[in-house]
Amino acid sequence: MGYIEGRDLFDGKCDVVITEGFTGNVVLKLAEGLSAGLFRMIAHEVFVVDPELAMRFEPVVKSIYKKHDYHEYGGAPLLGANGIFFKCHGSSLARTIKAAIRNSLAFAKLGINEGIVEALAKIPNELRSGEHASVDAAKATAQETK
Repeated sequence: MGYIEGRDLFDGKCDVVITEGFTGNVVLKLAEGLSAGLFRMIAHEVFVVDPELAMRFEPVVKSIYKKHDYHEYGGAPLLGANGIFFKCHGSSLARTIKAAIRNSLAFAKLGINEGIVEALAKIPNELRSGEHASVDAAKATAQETK
C-alpha cells in the first residue's frame, strides 16, 4: 500500500491503482493510445518492411496483443457500486460486451461485492470516520493488528 509513480504502472509493481476519476481516465486513455500506437509501429516495421520476419514474429505479436486487447476483458469493474457494474469503452464491439457480461457473471458467482463489503467492515472505526487518515496511520494500524 502506498504511492506509485506513473512510470511504474505497467512493470508489475502493483496489481491495482486507486485514483480519482479524472486522473484515472487520463492514465487509461494515454495507455490505450500508446499501446495502439506501438502495435501499429511494430506491425509496420515487421509486416511491411520485412515480411519474412513477420512470419516468425506474428505468433508473438498476436499473443502480446491478446493480453492487452480490451475487447478480451470487456471493461473495468466499478468498485463501490451497490451491485455489479462493468464500464465498457465507447467503441466496444459485440465481443467486448459479451466479455463484460461474462465477467459480471463471474463477479456474481464469486461473490466479489460481498467480499469487498465484508473486508471493508473489518476496517477499524477510526479509519472509517469521515476524516482522511494518512497512509502512515493506516500502515501503523495494519502493523498493530498483525
